[in-house]
Amino acid sequence: MHPPIKYAALAIATLSSFSAAQTRTSVAPANSIELVLKPLRDGTGNVTTLDVTVRLADTVASQAFAVRAPLTVFSHTGIADRLHDLRMSDSKGDVAVIVADEGGNRFWRAGRAVEWPVVVHYTALVPPTRTVAGPPIDLRTFAGGVSMGGQGFLALPADNRPYRIRLRWDLSTLASGSTAVTGLGEGDLETVAPLGSLQRIFYLAGPLGRFPERGDVSGFSAFWLGEKDSGSMRGEMAWGADA
Repeated sequence: MHPPIKYAALAIATLSSFSAAQTRTSVAPANSIELVLKPLRDGTGNVTTLDVTVRLADTVASQAFAVRAPLTVFSHTGIADRLHDLRMSDSKGDVAVIVADEGGNRFWRAGRAVEWPVVVHYTALVPPTRTVAGPPIDLRTFAGGVSMGGQGFLALPADNRPYRIRLRWDLSTLASGSTAVTGLGEGDLETVAPLGSLQRIFYLAGPLGRFPERGDVSGFSAFWLGEKDSGSMRGEMAWGADA
């Protein structure tokens, strides 16, 4: 049995400042992605699914468009299995999807050449308990919110070019006052970064605690689920800021 989790926490230190600097210094590429995330709760208040919409645009014609997600990352198995009802559409309409597992990934391939923009929509299931010990990349519900690593729920093209990234959160089903944060920054945001960076960062949404209450301490800020106003948690995060 895994030990009980008292908090789910995420510290934002260098990633957000790196992203902001990159946005200021990079020429905005023509290719773009808009990612919309909507956590959905059950009657007990736990997040059970994450509704994911990905809208991609490019200037390069795609005769073989596909998105992929890992089958296993570290000790976490069944990642792609928890992505349900994946659908594609483009400027012409619905696109048939061909599914295949290859080289440790599940691929969802378009059944024809696509015309931009392409929209991919699916739901990611949130296990009711921790699946295994290890890095918290799998989707986890806690204290009315959800946490996950990008590798644990994202199906994206195998493309690491810089993209114009727009991240949008729909928190309408969570408790009033809920907020969201990722390794790229707080809330809805726009930046320029390699597409793969979305899979390498962590995501946290719900009634979050925050240290400091506003801004940052020398580039450091931290967020957590569970006991939002906990003095002990703020003390631990203050220690982390000074470390």
